[in-house]
Amino acid sequence: MASPQHPNWYLNVVRNPEVRVQIRAEKFAAQARTALGEERTRLWRLMTSLVPIYHMYEARCRRVIPVVVLERM
Repeated sequence: MASPQHPNWYLNVVRNPEVRVQIRAEKFAAQARTALGEERTRLWRLMTSLVPIYHMYEARCRRVIPVVVLERM
């Protein structure tokens, strides 16, 4: 069974949503937020279509797995 609590990385992002992102050689600042409602549903479907193992995580977890959106600043 997965942890009933959110992971520390997520709790840290909630407390401090201004983050630094690196994708290969590109680095930039971003604002993190948790997707909710219809947006979360849409993004979760997209993520699980790309990475089907997320369905396994979801099945083992009693909490809603957060989807974090990073918006470039």
